[in-house]
Amino acid sequence: MLVLLPPSEGKTAPATGPPVDLADLSFPALTKPRERILNALIRVSGGREATALKALDLSKGQAGELAVNQGLRAAPND
Repeated sequence: MLVLLPPSEGKTAPATGPPVDLADLSFPALTKPRERILNALIRVSGGREATALKALDLSKGQAGELAVNQGLRAAPND
């Protein structure tokens, strides 16, 4: 499965608001695959840093994104 994600560089993350509810997004049939992908991203990001960076094709300078990924379930969505 190919997953396309929009670039996030230069975008300010919201500081307040409820987290995203995957069931409220368009195309409800994708809720379960979205859950699996989100769970996998969080799991990989919480593992060994070198492995996670390689798996996500991130540089050492982007290692802070691993912590961001681990907090996605509670991240504000507004």
